[in-house]
Amino acid sequence: MRRNNDTGAFFMTKSKTLLLGTALLLAGALARWPTWVCLAAAGTLLWGLGGLGHGATHGPSVRLLHAVHAGAMAVWLGGVLTLVSRPEERLPALARFGPVATVCVLVLGVTGVVASWEHAGGMPTTDSRYGRVLLLKLAFVGAVLVVAGLLRRSLARQRRVDAWLGLELALLSLILA
Repeated sequence: MRRNNDTGAFFMTKSKTLLLGTALLLAGALARWPTWVCLAAAGTLLWGLGGLGHGATHGPSVRLLHAVHAGAMAVWLGGVLTLVSRPEERLPALARFGPVATVCVLVLGVTGVVASWEHAGGMPTTDSRYGRVLLLKLAFVGAVLVVAGLLRRSLARQRRVDAWLGLELALLSLILA
């Protein structure tokens, strides 16, 4: 069991890893690195991220599970962030990103269930801190999915989607907190 003073160090390490990864991928995009180089960098970073927290004390299969989960979240969050930051390209990009986001949600669902089952040794309960945090995250996930559905509906009706995208981005950020 992790002591409270270790929690701060864990979040600092995770934050530094995410910041480093963001910088690395931005550098790759700006320098126009080949796709395979960016994918290799992202995979290496996700493997490292998968080894933090719960993945640090388990074998490679759990680490891979966490890396895939983090990768799906990174693609979903990165896609929404890109849509928010590029309003001139938003509608065509949003139509292309919809299926990608759907796959990300499915991967997050499957890997999330397996990871929570593995971590809690069964169905997590609200008696534990882990169970309470998981329940809060699931509430945010539910809210994000409602917003994403409203966003798709607005897109289909050719309405403005700015507010829905901003709300989806904010809720995704809360899930990561």
